[in-house]
Amino acid sequence: MANSEQRILSHLAQLENDARNNVLMNSTIKGTVQKILESVDNKDVSLKVKKIWIDDKNDNNNIALQQEIRNKGQIWGSNLRAQLELVDKETGKVIDEVSSIKIANIPKLTPRNTYLIGGNEYQFMKQSRLRPGVYTKEQTNGDIVSFFNVDKTIDFDRGFNNNFKLNFNPESKVFTMNYGTKTVPLINAMAALDVPKNKIIESWGKDVYEENERKYSKHENINTNKLSS
Repeated sequence: MANSEQRILSHLAQLENDARNNVLMNSTIKGTVQKILESVDNKDVSLKVKKIWIDDKNDNNNIALQQEIRNKGQIWGSNLRAQLELVDKETGKVIDEVSSIKIANIPKLTPRNTYLIGGNEYQFMKQSRLRPGVYTKEQTNGDIVSFFNVDKTIDFDRGFNNNFKLNFNPESKVFTMNYGTKTVPLINAMAALDVPKNKIIESWGKDVYEENERKYSKHENINTNKLSS
């Protein structure tokens, strides 16, 4: 086996081990909680985090204890604890301190790849999602299709962004656009967006532009209304 394959398998094994031991969740929550605690502040005193750690006392092999936790409607997890000091801003002296205080109970993955929370057992399935971007392929009939998987971040002026497709038929030299359930000539959509003619020709080529203009320019208003309705 090649060294690169061994490194990949080793990395995957480490990721699985980290997931089972809550490494990512624990470190993320620790860092977030520490920032929140250190932001506690007023004109007279500040809160100082001397230490923050995970107190993991529950053995994942203890199925009986997991059943007990479930029956009691509790959380199977690890305690997040901290050592804190309350400091006088003017003098710098410690007004009060605690060596170990429970901050939170972080849910812990069981050997069944589940979480026990509030007496219920949950399993979160992994679902692959396509990254935002443009994906182009040639179909069996020779047409070229570009799928635009757009960022679903909300646009407060227009609402949610939607995916769309651009299609090109090499034989007819025609571009079309699929937006939702609507299909319109791309040249009409570009005109609706006020894209300059010279920019389209520069991108498509003069012959392709003229063919699309010949076929669809007279239907521009109809197709523009179709797209916006």
